[in-house]
Amino acid sequence: MGKKGRTPISFPEQEIVSLYLGGETTVSIAARYGCSRTPINRLLARHGVVRSISDDNARRYKTMDIEARRLQVRDANAAARGRTVSREEILKRALARQGTFCSKNERAVYQALRASGIESIPNFSIDGRSTDLAVVSEKLAIELDGGQWHDTPKKSAYDGTFEELATSLGWRVLRYRGFTLKYPQLIALDIKRICADPSTLCGHRVVRRHVKDLLQVADHSQAAVVMGHKNLRDRVIGAIVRSNQITPSQSADLDRP
Repeated sequence: MGKKGRTPISFPEQEIVSLYLGGETTVSIAARYGCSRTPINRLLARHGVVRSISDDNARRYKTMDIEARRLQVRDANAAARGRTVSREEILKRALARQGTFCSKNERAVYQALRASGIESIPNFSIDGRSTDLAVVSEKLAIELDGGQWHDTPKKSAYDGTFEELATSLGWRVLRYRGFTLKYPQLIALDIKRICADPSTLCGHRVVRRHVKDLLQVADHSQAAVVMGHKNLRDRVIGAIVRSNQITPSQSADLDRP
């Protein structure tokens, strides 16, 4: 038996097959119908659609012994080593990712922005380089750096070249890091303020590393309401007081609904 309350999704099968055979990727088809790629792949398989050479290789791989697999991997690595990816292929890959989510942080901030009345596009392609979220109307590229790997020399250099590219094309880059990602509503509040008054964003590349960075620029009463949960709201108010933006006596106003 299926799970209670779960309604099976019905897809226009022939339409999906036609879209795929017409050149649309499974990623974009899944985004079009609001699902993951798994049911799309299964649907194509049911209709006998050979999706790519990689699919054939995967089926062939299952029939190989260990030595044959080792040799295939060795040959594949040798063929890929030193290969130059064309600009056309880079642009195609970036456009295929556009409109899809790569992390829960992207989805959370996207939903918080939408609730605030701001439309954004996940993994938007800026000249072949994807930004986590983009408010296209404001040419605002939003980067959400979860994890410490963004501090590695290789990733830092990659992020730097992206920022240079984006700013050269007239975009402003707003980067959120670390603990700030736990509060998507505060991030949305910050972005909404910037969209309402672009002059409040100092410079074309700005990094918010700590929650206090958000609080220093946010409307304090709105920030307290956005936090919702009483314990979290208390921490926000405490951070505001410690940053000497308000006195302890003034903090009582923030706790009022």
